[in-house]
Amino acid sequence: MWRGVLNLWKPRGWTSRDAVNHVQRLAPRRTKIGHAGTLDPLAEGVLVVCVGPATRLIEYAQRGRKRYLATFTLGLTSTTDDSDGEVLARRPAEAVTREQLESLLPEFVGTISQTPPKYSAVHVQGERAYDLARRGEDFDLAPREVEVHAIRLVDWSPPHFQLDVECGSGVYIRSLGRDLGERLGVGAIMTALVRTAVGACTQETARNPEELDRATLGNELLSPLTLLADLPRAHISEDDVVAVRQGKTISIEHPPAEELVLTNDQDHLVAIAISTPEPGRWRPKLVFPPEVD
Repeated sequence: MWRGVLNLWKPRGWTSRDAVNHVQRLAPRRTKIGHAGTLDPLAEGVLVVCVGPATRLIEYAQRGRKRYLATFTLGLTSTTDDSDGEVLARRPAEAVTREQLESLLPEFVGTISQTPPKYSAVHVQGERAYDLARRGEDFDLAPREVEVHAIRLVDWSPPHFQLDVECGSGVYIRSLGRDLGERLGVGAIMTALVRTAVGACTQETARNPEELDRATLGNELLSPLTLLADLPRAHISEDDVVAVRQGKTISIEHPPAEELVLTNDQDHLVAIAISTPEPGRWRPKLVFPPEVD
């Protein structure tokens, strides 16, 4: 059974679904494939693809910190908040200085309120926002709290600038540029986006899908544990492995935690367990089938 994590480099112009379909064609029939964290066609970069039982870990991949290199152009606004959309307004931006931009960046670090773009996958009364936007319907999206860990200005070539952004799940980088542009009074759109990291999956180790084939794909799969590096881990005995796979709670001496990754003597993922009201007892939340070496 194929299982694991593929650190894939999504090329610009591909959709995330294009990338998943490419992997699906190379994998054995009936192998489940899924991805964590959609990248728009305008963007390129790290796309975490989960294969086989590892698809059950997509929510954990989405929790991982993400890092982006984003390029923006001042003086423009568009329907999509990026260069793929229709330009709505042009404003002179020659007076904006590097110092003005950098002075605003701290306002966008931490837990911030952000309104997603209207051309986004956010659900509005059971429909995707981009479907409503394409039909020309009038609607508003509610702002939501997101976490931005760090922003750094890495290039200033007015009217263009480039940011290195580290953030949590749910952050729209084009909204970040849009809001910065509005604070500067001239608007801004995103013109390029590169996702350089998702958790432990980084740009340096990502594989171009066009370099993969049926013979090499299996060798490129990383352990599912790659997506669980931020969770505490405990090795359990074979007796406990059997009990966990039967859905039973087990006793583990471990500091308090919400979730605990359970591995066997071969360091294979057995389950993710959650604590119970009884101290030292853990109940399996997600159980994974045995790996075959």
